[in-house]
Amino acid sequence: MNFREDYGLPKNQRLLKVAEFNAVYSRGIAYHHRFFVLFVLEVAPLAKAAPLSPVDSTVRRVGIVAGKKVGGAVKRNRAKRLLREAYRLNKNKLIQGLDIVLVAKRNLPDLTFHEVEKNLLYIFKKANILKKEAAPLS
Repeated sequence: MNFREDYGLPKNQRLLKVAEFNAVYSRGIAYHHRFFVLFVLEVAPLAKAAPLSPVDSTVRRVGIVAGKKVGGAVKRNRAKRLLREAYRLNKNKLIQGLDIVLVAKRNLPDLTFHEVEKNLLYIFKKANILKKEAAPLS
């Protein structure tokens, strides 16, 4: 693997269709946090996460959502950028075969990137989806 593959976020690692998001919402587990909600769906090998969408159980896929309650377009886009970047830089610390949806809450755009990253790692640990060797020491 090269740097681009390790830290990029190509199309096959993103949830793109409404049916894929709905599958994670309905069959996944929700972990609530002050700044966002994490939905996690473990994908079984050779299972289908959504109709007509074969899923590779060795790939982690993510979807980022910021609804109108977060604020105007500028705040929603900032919230999504912060979550996307924090996820992208830490995705290799997660176990394989997950579909993840991150839903921003109203106060997320006011945080710094490092605060978002710290809180995201905290909720990943709470959800028990960090690889064992990647678990934070604190």
